[in-house]
Amino acid sequence: MVLVEKHIIKPKHKYYDEIDNLCWLSKNLYNSTLYNVRQYYFENKKLLKYQIINKMYVDTNNEDYRALPAKIAKHTQMLVEHNFKSFFGLLKLKGKGKYDKPVKIPKYLDKKKGRQVVHYEKGAISFKEQGYIKLSKTNIKIKTKLTKDKVQFVRLVPKNNYIVIEIGYNIKEQEQKLNDNVLAIDIGVNNIASCVTTNGDKFLINGKQLKYINHNYNKRIANIQSKLKLTHNKNKSRYKSNITNRRNNRINDYLHKITTYIVNQAVSKNIGTIVVGYNKEWKQDTNMSKSNNQNFVNIPFYRFINMLDYKCKLKGINFQTITEEYTSKCSFIDDEEIEKHINYVGKRISRNFFRTKKGILINADINGAYNILKKYMKENATWNEKISQTLVKVCSIPSVRKINIRVS
Repeated sequence: MVLVEKHIIKPKHKYYDEIDNLCWLSKNLYNSTLYNVRQYYFENKKLLKYQIINKMYVDTNNEDYRALPAKIAKHTQMLVEHNFKSFFGLLKLKGKGKYDKPVKIPKYLDKKKGRQVVHYEKGAISFKEQGYIKLSKTNIKIKTKLTKDKVQFVRLVPKNNYIVIEIGYNIKEQEQKLNDNVLAIDIGVNNIASCVTTNGDKFLINGKQLKYINHNYNKRIANIQSKLKLTHNKNKSRYKSNITNRRNNRINDYLHKITTYIVNQAVSKNIGTIVVGYNKEWKQDTNMSKSNNQNFVNIPFYRFINMLDYKCKLKGINFQTITEEYTSKCSFIDDEEIEKHINYVGKRISRNFFRTKKGILINADINGAYNILKKYMKENATWNEKISQTLVKVCSIPSVRKINIRVS
């Protein structure tokens, strides 16, 4: 498995200008290559493949191509082909009626402000100085504990007001544990992760810190945008970018802490599988209040899922996702089938509580998590009456351990 070590390079860093210039040159080559590929498409309705365009630039000694080392330039040209293949893929889906949005041809990057990723393959990286890697034909040295045998590539990724150096490296996945112990997760806003296990453990991870970060961010951005409309102040615009970067970094840090906690809990309880309930319509959910829907949009659930996935692989835990349809509406304690019903036997009566058929009050998010667990195990033929009876007893106890994880 390939993971990425990240280094943030801000404008005052000694390598910033050199890296920024490389991203500028990569943009120039990208736009130049894109022009030729676009023209070929307009004339032939086909893709001008990378091998052909690359040979053309080498044979003609193209100025934009020569501005970068050949091993770096070829990856920039490959980006054009990658983006065009995505474009053709969307055209194909639209032709089949499976994509209803407009399909736009890849666009040029801005002449002045535009920057493009710079990719250094292993052959363009020097490992001569211990504890550092050096990028070919540059002064750029990056401090790292990674060894030569692990490093696969380095990418320079331009962002708003900073650049990220990504060092891709190989790490060995552990063999998966072969047992039937499962931890299921229901994702939400107030409780970002409601977790239950087949051994009877249950806990909630408080999501209010994430809500606070988003609320504070939205408030500050709205204030800045209203001032920008009046003044068009460039400093305000830069300030907006800085706030966005800080918000994204804080959320990323928080998600790392949450996912690490969950995986560590799974390891300590000998869990073989973690399953997460997901909803394909999260971003389009309009059946919520305006504020709750805004919180949903601002929480990167798919990033949370991806983090859990790779951390499970590092610990040898099987990771799965399953659709969460009707898991929050059906009553786990009453063994209600997880499907659409005209009338449900239980009901969510508040943000925190779900009332069962017999009037028992249980945590609503824990009810959803148990139904995700049940749905997954039924699909894999591992659900049985003994597990059902044990977990119904545990679920009937209203008290739940609540975990508060601090964000930097």
